[in-house]
Amino acid sequence: MAPAGRAVVVLALSLLYLCGTIISTEYFSTLAFLNGEFNERGCGPSSEWEEYSPDCDPNVLQLEDPDCEDGSSAACESVFSLNAEKILSQARLFVEQRRFPFPVDDHNTNEELAIGYVLIGNGLYDEAIKHFSLLLQGDPELVSAIYGRGIAYGKKSLQDIKNADLALYELSRVITLEPNRPEVYEQRAEILSPLGRISEALSDLTKAIQLQPSARLYRHRGTLLFISEDYVAAMEDFQQSLELKRNQPIAMLYKGLTFFHRGLLKEAIETFKEALKLKSDFIDAHKSLAQAYRELGDFDSAMESFQKALLLNQNHLQSLQLRGMMLYHHGSLQDAIGNFKRCLQQEP
Repeated sequence: MAPAGRAVVVLALSLLYLCGTIISTEYFSTLAFLNGEFNERGCGPSSEWEEYSPDCDPNVLQLEDPDCEDGSSAACESVFSLNAEKILSQARLFVEQRRFPFPVDDHNTNEELAIGYVLIGNGLYDEAIKHFSLLLQGDPELVSAIYGRGIAYGKKSLQDIKNADLALYELSRVITLEPNRPEVYEQRAEILSPLGRISEALSDLTKAIQLQPSARLYRHRGTLLFISEDYVAAMEDFQQSLELKRNQPIAMLYKGLTFFHRGLLKEAIETFKEALKLKSDFIDAHKSLAQAYRELGDFDSAMESFQKALLLNQNHLQSLQLRGMMLYHHGSLQDAIGNFKRCLQQEP
């Protein structure tokens, strides 16, 4: 090989190595993708309780007003009072619509409980914990307050893992008091799985499915089975989920991935295409389809799918890296270098 040719190969290999350190696996991170799935359901990765969140507006409880800096404006008589009114207004709406878990017969208690869930819905987890703790001083077995405090600790565990044990303790107390509520098992599974306690999380999701099967529960259990590399069982759960609710591009994508990881490339391709019928701008489905075509040896179709992914997001790191790797192995070194350089521009 001529010196110039060797230099191009060395450069391509160097960039491939550097770009590979950004994305340590040739495929995408399942846990990261799972987190993205939860985010699509609301304002953050949680369970059934998200349905109780008012509007996910982080400014609802804003305690500062840019127009009230000197406190002299008549329109700013009491910013704190105004925000308290918003909290109470949302809580009353929760009570009217029974949009919080484990309500009781007493209206005033329900209003207090709803305030705690409004605080959670607006990201004020410490305030919610304090609020629920005060309620539990009066009634140590007030299930909704225990559950709410567990959820708040669970949310805090996303930033500080030591809160996970507190969340698990509270949720286990709820299960002891109310053993037939599937949403509590699901919530506990969502705390357990990031801790690596997958078998316990699977057990909780199985119990939840036994109590009340749903498309979401089958999808969640299928995702954990996928993480555990039990691709056959995962595929069965994704199929069950899709039978209960067809319009789930994420479940369809994961079903395709169970085929991909078993080497069933033609089945994977057809399933990825089905996912794209459900969501035409699904970048991960375009990227996965490209990967399947690449493994099948269909370079042109793989390039077309990578291009579609990058048209949706020109800086999509995994698509840039994977397309660069494909081009490198195809012998298109200059094009591969271009992809790796773009990859490194995003993550120098």
